[in-house]
Amino acid sequence: MQTAEATIAAFIADQAADDIPGDVFAVAAEACLDCAGVAVAGSIEQPARKIADFVAACGGAGSSSIVATSRRATPADAALANGVAAHVLDYDDMGAFGHPSAVLLPATLALAESRGASGRDLLTAYAVGFEVGAALEHGLGISQGVTGLHGTAMIGVFATTAAACRLLGLGREQVQMALGIAASLPAGLVQNFGTHTKSLHAGMA
Repeated sequence: MQTAEATIAAFIADQAADDIPGDVFAVAAEACLDCAGVAVAGSIEQPARKIADFVAACGGAGSSSIVATSRRATPADAALANGVAAHVLDYDDMGAFGHPSAVLLPATLALAESRGASGRDLLTAYAVGFEVGAALEHGLGISQGVTGLHGTAMIGVFATTAAACRLLGLGREQVQMALGIAASLPAGLVQNFGTHTKSLHAGMA
């Protein structure tokens, strides 16, 4: 019998883009556009500016854009900065595992840009990551009110790992290893809500 980890890894690695319904791509595209707009608006907020400055101070140059600036950074640093910008106003979409687009779009956009991937590749990765995040949220039943853990951060790290694995074209075994590493990384406390740290949760995821 296949383990849960192997089942998830097989879905991430093997899900055919052609088998994803067209309305899923349409919804994903709308969510990404909405998130990009919210990130542009959030880019002038203090937490977003601080993280963008931090990323620049760490070396700055790279292949991925920091939204609403002329700065470029590594995919990981751009995803961090853009994730904070996307979530800082708290106007980003909600559903499935908290604020899915604020973690999925920054990660997929930064990686897709660095690799010259197509828009369809990005949306496929977004859809796969969203599905993994939604399934884990449902299966694990992490209630923010009960556990004190921020679902966007706790589940988002697995969703973005799934999306990144898909964009990188990793095989099943590599995906399982990536998810295993991701399992050591989630962090985000509801106690931080109302502070600049809340938007950092999305960036870190």
